[in-house]
Amino acid sequence: MRSPRKLRVVPDCPQPDPQPFKRIQYGFAGGHKVERLAPMPLPHEISVRARAQSILSRDGKRAELPDYETALKIIAEANKPKRDWNVTVPKPRKVTP
Repeated sequence: MRSPRKLRVVPDCPQPDPQPFKRIQYGFAGGHKVERLAPMPLPHEISVRARAQSILSRDGKRAELPDYETALKIIAEANKPKRDWNVTVPKPRKVTP
């Protein structure tokens, strides 16, 4: 195995001095306060809204993202079983002892 390269100091190097380091700014850029930011939806809320948007999307065209309450109604309506009014359901048999 070869030994790793060794770095050597070159005297009178033509490379200029590096720029001074900038201080790290923590928090929001520009000094925004938290009160000014728009409220972020919770993860389960955004997943419900995205599912409703997926249900509403048709023919490769994306639907608008509904609000949370509307999305819950859309999902509940989509989960209802489809009724076929032409089907007759047989009556249960009576068992006689």
